[in-house]
Amino acid sequence: MTQPVVIVTTREQIAELVRPVTSPDDWLPLREIPVPYRAALDAIRAGGLTASRVGRAYLVRRRDLDAWLEVCRVTPDQPRMSTEPASLGAQVLALGGRR
Repeated sequence: MTQPVVIVTTREQIAELVRPVTSPDDWLPLREIPVPYRAALDAIRAGGLTASRVGRAYLVRRRDLDAWLEVCRVTPDQPRMSTEPASLGAQVLALGGRR
């Protein structure tokens, strides 16, 4: 049995099929935001991202998420962390002179 074909012809019909954009006041479940769950949870616990907790679920307002993402924005002029291993001297200094 085949499914009927739906023909969309008006903007209103297209708008009904497209997922609506959330408003800044909408609450979003933490597991559904476009950020890794663990990173968002760490930001909440550190105080960088405001959220509400209902039972075991965290909810974040869209505007708070947008503000936090702006704070996390990376610009090209920021220095990058080195991916090369530190020298032995730097490792000893990091340990406070102890080996």
